[in-house]
Amino acid sequence: MRLTIRLCLLIGASMLWLCMHNNAAQAKLSAKDKIMREARSMAGWDYGKGPGLTCSEYTRLVYGPAVGVWLPTWDDKQTYYGYPVSRPERGDLVWFHEHDGDGRATHVGVYAGSGYLWHSSSYYGAVVKTPMMYVDGYRGARRIR
Repeated sequence: MRLTIRLCLLIGASMLWLCMHNNAAQAKLSAKDKIMREARSMAGWDYGKGPGLTCSEYTRLVYGPAVGVWLPTWDDKQTYYGYPVSRPERGDLVWFHEHDGDGRATHVGVYAGSGYLWHSSSYYGAVVKTPMMYVDGYRGARRIR
């Protein structure tokens, strides 16, 4: 009986230590790292309305949990958040205008660095990391932090 109690206490203390250690490690992550962790965590999620994610729903679900900024669910409305940057860095929002029309944003994603982009893609049908050069109509980047 005593052995069982000691074993339970040891397991409980170990679990508590692990939880505290994990929270401490997360607290040390930079905003960029938190954003990129969230962006990667949704790789493979379906694209689309209904059960899947549109591009702007994806960026909303990346930024909300990562840094507490809950963006609107329209890509062109997200262009009002943060501040513009001439060269995107990991974790920045990047916008595209892929179609003919008035030039407003029609696609948004999270810059992954080295010319890559995390986004919910209608072409691939899922959340993917792709080279930015394959998405037409780059319009700019904004930093939210």
